[in-house]
Amino acid sequence: MNQQKLLREIFSGNAVIPIFAVLASFLFGGILIAFANEEVQEASGYFFARPMDTIAAVLNSVFGAYDALFRGSIFNYQAATPQAMIKPITETLAYATPITLAGLGLAVSFRSGLFNIGAQGQIIFGAMFAAYVGLSFEAPFLIHMPMAVIAGLIGGALWGGLVGLLKATTGANEVVVTIMFNYIALLLLTYLLKTPVLFGQEKHYYQTDFSTDEFENRRAQIYDEIGTNGIALIQSAPTVAGFKVFRQTNSFY
Repeated sequence: MNQQKLLREIFSGNAVIPIFAVLASFLFGGILIAFANEEVQEASGYFFARPMDTIAAVLNSVFGAYDALFRGSIFNYQAATPQAMIKPITETLAYATPITLAGLGLAVSFRSGLFNIGAQGQIIFGAMFAAYVGLSFEAPFLIHMPMAVIAGLIGGALWGGLVGLLKATTGANEVVVTIMFNYIALLLLTYLLKTPVLFGQEKHYYQTDFSTDEFENRRAQIYDEIGTNGIALIQSAPTVAGFKVFRQTNSFY
């Protein structure tokens, strides 16, 4: 009975649309990959003489591209160690987590009837606060990282709160204000990157001077302290939270 209910929910519409959207993206992506591949273009020149060459070239190009995408973003089955095998998914989650958090934040305002187009500016402002705390204070990692995260939350909330203040006091349109605030945050970040503000006391790590080896060593240390599985769990938490809030409760409806 539960299996039948699950199947009805999957094929009821809400779940089918994302599935078909993903399948369609793979299909059209494969078509573009095949058209852009040089071997396919060359083989298509004598398609009527040897059609299997063109078909083989198309399959090799499409499956080769998607195999590289899978190994680079989800699971590298060709890696030498188990940690290296699952590193792609942790990297993907690391890049996806800020976007997911921004999407959850926007969803809250959309549910309340406000059109918040300021995710970019709020992310930038939160990142500036987090970077300042991360570079200006010295503390053990388990204390320092939560401090930076909390600072980022405060920065993004303050930047978004200014929009709410203008909306409440002057009736300013939140769409226009948030779009303008995106540019203000971006230009402010560009200015601060030319000053010592974001680089802490006697720490002038400009972008071109930042050591990639130092960054990788620190990230490896973090992986050793928390563990790769722990990081993946932490990074996937926003997605689970969003599903719980917006799909399994009546909140914000």
